[in-house]
Amino acid sequence: MVPLFAWLGQMPVFLTLISIAIVISGVFLLLFPAQKGPFLWMTALLFVGFVLDLNTAQPWAWFYCLILIAFYFSAFSNDPVPLAGLQIVLLGVYGWGGMYKITPYFAVDNLPWFFSAFSWLEPLGKLPALGYALAIGEACFVLGLCWHSTRQFTRVVVVLFHLSICLILSPVGLNWNLVVLPWNLAMAGMVWMLFDSKQPFILPKQPLFRIFIGVVCLGPALNLMGAWPDAFSWKLYSNTQAEATFYNPKGKAPCADLQVIWTKMAFNEQQYLLLDDWSNDALKAPLHSSKQVFWALGRHLCQCEEVSDSAGIYMLQVNPWNRAAERMDFYPCALLKAQ
Repeated sequence: MVPLFAWLGQMPVFLTLISIAIVISGVFLLLFPAQKGPFLWMTALLFVGFVLDLNTAQPWAWFYCLILIAFYFSAFSNDPVPLAGLQIVLLGVYGWGGMYKITPYFAVDNLPWFFSAFSWLEPLGKLPALGYALAIGEACFVLGLCWHSTRQFTRVVVVLFHLSICLILSPVGLNWNLVVLPWNLAMAGMVWMLFDSKQPFILPKQPLFRIFIGVVCLGPALNLMGAWPDAFSWKLYSNTQAEATFYNPKGKAPCADLQVIWTKMAFNEQQYLLLDDWSNDALKAPLHSSKQVFWALGRHLCQCEEVSDSAGIYMLQVNPWNRAAERMDFYPCALLKAQ
């Protein structure tokens, strides 16, 4: 666990109780959907979870926070379903998700891996132009869903888009990151239901709702300046998030309880372990990409017995649209333990 504030320490029992409370609140909402309280409770519980462990601050958790907040805003309007708020969240995901993929890191690096799920798709993975076209197409979902003449066609395409992702990531495909399958199905269902009419957007006039729109639509832009988390910027599968690798020149697991994952996934004479591989093995979810998380895990591993004084964390930073600006920084254990 990597708490937002180090003084909070490790509180796994409390985090488990929060998870149970979220499930109970969800069941309550299913039974009594007109009640507004549970929307606020679930949002607060999710944020407390983020504070206790940054690795729970995943893109889908942030997405559901925004959805819950949008529903809560309907308590202050005459609309029982906050149509505009829900639509804006979805449009924000597609707009920024597509834009952040218009890079060589997606079109050249990630597309071949994604299409390696099936042998008949592999030739398509060798076409970078297709990668750029798919990224632009995802960003254009925003226009297609907003424009009444193309809305019905676009929502069919979006549903097929999500079903294709589910198939590629499923056990019959890559068998990777299965935790996002329910989220993809939820988004497909939401698009199908929320964009089935030709009514125009009716934006509530409350000042708080305008702030909400700003967070959804403009927050990811701050990520370009490093002022907004990767996980909240819809950079999924873009390959542009920062990554970290733990280096131990001894060529063995620094901690005894890491021996299995180290044997399975460490590379280059077992001197390096990608922290995201560790996270996917232990949590079945990606690592929350931030320097704070990387350093916290580095400090943890640097305390282990089988670690060299020259061990540490390599952190890869990229410029999404300029591969020449790619940078690899090394933080030795001496520095990490001093923080």
